Amino acid sequence: LTASNGCDSTVISTVTLLPTSNASISATICAGETFEGYNANGTYTDVFVNQFGCDSVRVLDLTVLELPSVESEISADNGGGTGSITVTPLTGNQPFVYIWSTDDTTATISGLSTGDYILTLTDAEGCSVTLIFTVPLSVGIFDPNSAPIQLLASPNPAGKAEMVGFSLTSTLSGKYFVSVFDATGRLIRQFEHVHFEPSSAFDLPFNEAGLYFIHLTDNRGRRSQVKVAVGL
Repeated sequence: LTASNGCDSTVISTVTLLPTSNASISATICAGETFEGYNANGTYTDVFVNQFGCDSVRVLDLTVLELPSVESEISADNGGGTGSITVTPLTGNQPFVYIWSTDDTTATISGLSTGDYILTLTDAEGCSVTLIFTVPLSVGIFDPNSAPIQLLASPNPAGKAEMVGFSLTSTLSGKYFVSVFDATGRLIRQFEHVHFEPSSAFDLPFNEAGLYFIHLTDNRGRRSQVKVAVGL
């Protein structure tokens, strides 16, 4: 350069090349989930600014797994707790984990009274689905030695934070095991109730609105269930 007085001048400039950050990542999720804002199979390219203020490119290869699904075979209850449910997975990866609202962990549950039963099915990839099955009541003759147990709730539906009374009718005295589940199949409470035939009662509080399933089992494996709607 030439200065104003006609003399030569020299300017030295230092240029620093800042690094960019490029990355390729792979991720796998279950249907219904989201990863970095994406929820479908595909390859996604995003541009970000790194800590140096330079553009950085990230390439995401996303795989979305199908949720488990099943076909089911349901046998009706004839009034003596004779119902059953068998499920066969159609999609998902083995092995499968079965968690029923009855505490069973197999593909088949039996000795069921009429009512709704909840299954949470999880495959080897950790993908999970919650399913509800209904065992109907059939009309027919049943063995009187297998007399059913009956569980009733009142009031039903109930208001939020309202105490719900349960009445049990059974010809067998002794300990009965009570399990309370919410609509997702999550166990809320479990306890023993001592029954003296022909009838007995107990109360339960429900502080949150929702659907609840109360399962009762005697020491002979007979079962009864009642569904309670709270604050709905």
